[in-house]
Amino acid sequence: VGVQTQQNQTAQKAQDTLVQQNFSAQQAISGVNLNEEYVNLERYQEHFRAASRLIDVSSTLFDTLLGLRQ
Repeated sequence: VGVQTQQNQTAQKAQDTLVQQNFSAQQAISGVNLNEEYVNLERYQEHFRAASRLIDVSSTLFDTLLGLRQ
């Protein structure tokens, strides 16, 4: 009975190790990389600033064209 108990405990430890390894592998694949997210955020902010400048210049140009007509 003692040998069987020891074998079962060893098998349980091996299964626990496999579960932990699988969990770690899943997290490595599906986890969020904060550095990558920060780089993406910076890129999106720069695109937003560029679009804002374009709208501002377009508005100024449109106002100027309307002023020339009067």
